[in-house]
This record gives sequence, C-alpha cells and structure tokens, in this order.
Amino acid sequence: MRRYFLLGIILCVVGCGKLGASSFDESVVLKATDEVMDDFRLIATCMSLEPTTYSGLQQQWNSQVQETLTILKSEGASDAFISRYSDITQFSNLIDGKKTLSETMKICHSKADVYEKYMTLDFLLLSNQVSIAINSTKSVK
Repeated sequence: MRRYFLLGIILCVVGCGKLGASSFDESVVLKATDEVMDDFRLIATCMSLEPTTYSGLQQQWNSQVQETLTILKSEGASDAFISRYSDITQFSNLIDGKKTLSETMKICHSKADVYEKYMTLDFLLLSNQVSIAINSTKSVK
C-alpha cells in the first residue's frame, strides 16, 4: 500500500511539474505570426516579379523563421508545435500562385504603403513580434 502511495506522490510531482511548465501559449504566437505573414505576403507577392529582390526577401524570411524557431524552443514550445510552426511559416505559404498578374498589380498598387515600409526597413520582424507576444503573456500571469 505504501508503494502505491509513494508512486502516486511521484507521479503527481512529475505531472504537476509538467503542468506548470506548459505555460507556453501557442495561440498568441500564431496570432503574432499571422500579422507578420500578412504584411510579408503582400510584400512577397509584389516582389515576385523581380528575381533579385525576391530572392533577398526569401533569404530574409527564412532567417527570421530560423531565429523565431530558436526563440520558440527556448520558451519550451513542444516538438509538435515547432514542426507545425515550421510548416506554417514556409516561404511558399506567402505566395498565392492562383492570383492573376492584373489581380496582383491591383493589390500591390492599392497597398503601396506596406511595400514602401519594407523598402525603408520599417516593417515587422517575425522574431520580434513573437517575442513580444510571448512576453505579454508572461506579464499577465
């Protein structure tokens, strides 16, 4: 009987420790990521016809994703979330290949302010926005 009591206490301590450590809020990370991806989706779409700039944007995005993955791992995100996040943030997800050239031009011309922000380096960085989102949940608790 005593063995089961001790086993129960051990399982509770281990389980409770895991419960306490799981304060990582995936939803705030995904919300912050969506905001950044919306801007970058427009920028990538508008730059898709200029190979050099487009290639540079792709490298920059991939670098931001890697930096963000490092942050997520250090914050205790699960392996499943890291994998799903890697899939979500693939550069190919920024491009809507179904849009016609005229649709793309109309979008780019109507949203010139976002494109201009990118060209003047006044845009959201994925890693910064995710860090801000994670830290905002820590200060609430």
